[in-house]
Amino acid sequence: MKNFILFLSVILFFFAANTQSATGINDANDRNETHVMDSLANNMDFNYKIPEGYRICRDFDDKYYGYIYIGNNSPSELSRGIGNTQNSLWVHEDNECILFINSKGSFTKDGKPDKSIIELPVPTFNRISFFLKIRNSFARDITPEERAELDKVLIVWPEEKAKEVFNAQYVLEYPYNDEKAKFQEKYQLRRGICIEKWGNHLTISILTTDKGYENIDSYMKDIESAFRFKD
Repeated sequence: MKNFILFLSVILFFFAANTQSATGINDANDRNETHVMDSLANNMDFNYKIPEGYRICRDFDDKYYGYIYIGNNSPSELSRGIGNTQNSLWVHEDNECILFINSKGSFTKDGKPDKSIIELPVPTFNRISFFLKIRNSFARDITPEERAELDKVLIVWPEEKAKEVFNAQYVLEYPYNDEKAKFQEKYQLRRGICIEKWGNHLTISILTTDKGYENIDSYMKDIESAFRFKD
C-alpha cells in the first residue's frame, strides 16, 4: 500500500508540473509578487484588487529586484512597446490574455505623492510616443510635429470619466499593432492604458492571443475594476 501511495504521488507531481508548463506562465501566489503590488499601492497612494479570474504570475527566472525583465527572452519590438522592465504580470484564467503592470512615481522630500503636480507631465507624451515609434530618442522632449502624430492615435479620457473610474486626473489609451511585439510567441501587445495622478502613473499593457483579442473590451473592463487612486 505504501508503495502504491508513493507511486500515485509521483504521478500527480509530474501531472501538475506538465500542466503548469503547458501555459508557459507559472503561478506566483507563494512568491513575492503580491508583496510587490502592495508596496507599489502603498507608495503611490492607490488601491488595487485582482479581478476575478486573474492570477499574479512570474516570468520564469527573469525576476530580479522586484521587476520582471522583458529584454532577454522577448522580441525587441515588445520591449520597445512596453519598456524593459515591468512590476507585475497578471494572467487571465482563459490563458488568452495577460496584463503587464508598470509604474513610476513623483514624490516630495518626505516620500509622499507630490500633489502640486496637476498638469499631465511632458515625459508621459515622451514615453508613449517612443513606445509607438513616433520618436526614437529620450534625449529630448516631444516636438509639436510628433505630438500631432501622437494625437492621431491617442485616446484621452474626459476628466470626469478618469475621476469616476480610477479617481485619476488623466487616463490615456493607445493601440499597438506590431505583430512582432509578442510575449512567449503567443501574446501580442494590443493596447496600453496610462493612468496618472499627481505625477504618479500606472501603465497597463494588454497582450492577447488572436482568440483573446475578440474579448479585449472585456479585459479592459477588468482593468477598470482593478485600480483606484486614493483622494
